[in-house]
Amino acid sequence: MQIRRLALLALVLSSTAQAANFNVTTTANSGPGSLRQALIDSNSPAGGVHTISFAGAFPDNGVILLDANLPTIQSQSLIVTGGSRNPRIDGQSLHTLFDVGASTGTFELSDMVLQNGAAPEKGGCVTSGNGASVGSMLAERVVFSGCQATGASLIRGGAIFWNRTSGSLSLIDSQFLDNSVLATANNGESGGGAVFTSAN
Repeated sequence: MQIRRLALLALVLSSTAQAANFNVTTTANSGPGSLRQALIDSNSPAGGVHTISFAGAFPDNGVILLDANLPTIQSQSLIVTGGSRNPRIDGQSLHTLFDVGASTGTFELSDMVLQNGAAPEKGGCVTSGNGASVGSMLAERVVFSGCQATGASLIRGGAIFWNRTSGSLSLIDSQFLDNSVLATANNGESGGGAVFTSAN
């Protein structure tokens, strides 16, 4: 009986250790307490559901002006929640905001504004890229504004490109404002000025 209890305790502690929380406390583009650093740190712990929250000294409606693309998300599951701070993440019409890697099966956003994200071809504010067929995304109370994807042809999803054929995309109380796709070739094709998805 004692051995079973010890084994169960070890299992619980192992599961708990896999999940981690990271706080964004500054609007700075990088460094301690930044969103960029929180994403880098969230890529390190294996497994579990990781959460990034805006807390501490982060100002209400604070704006994060990106000077480079945010790092690709590689954790198994990631929740990014703005909470009452309602942050604004701004790509300055130059940089991609959230790039969800193939290893991420669940990605959730809530209570924030994603604006002026830009990407070559797919997903200016959120892109799932290629290489994975399974994965779910949820955006709840998120505003996508002025996001754009640009390229010669086959341009998809100005705000969101979610290319998970066996996955899902859920949008709850979210808004899409002035997002766009632009194909620059004479015979270029584009689609999904706001959202393009192959999910069920």
